Amino acid sequence: MDFDSAAKIESVIFPLQDAIGSFFQPKEYGPGIAWISVVFNCRDGGPYNLRKRFDKKDRLLMYDIISDFVRISSVSGQEKKDIMLGLFKESVNTIMTYKKKVSDFDFETFQKDWNLFFENYN
Repeated sequence: MDFDSAAKIESVIFPLQDAIGSFFQPKEYGPGIAWISVVFNCRDGGPYNLRKRFDKKDRLLMYDIISDFVRISSVSGQEKKDIMLGLFKESVNTIMTYKKKVSDFDFETFQKDWNLFFENYN
């Protein structure tokens, strides 16, 4: 079963993806991380291991956000959006765990911009 489709998260994910891209694309935080890829997953049951990985060659940071399928599929509209935005906003902590591995990236400014984005995104 495709839990992400069944949870009907597209109406939140696609506009959020576009807005994040528009907000962060013109910004520069240093050469340490060229791209951050976040995969939002809905899963039934658990526990699930959070996948996170930094590809040093491509300077690509990838990680998952895992949401409970039953919870996310049982709500609609603004409540679903609020849950998902909260999970995304909190996920900056995953990015911040790479501070010691990636020295040439302005994590503090990135985190401020991340928080600013989510404070202003509706």
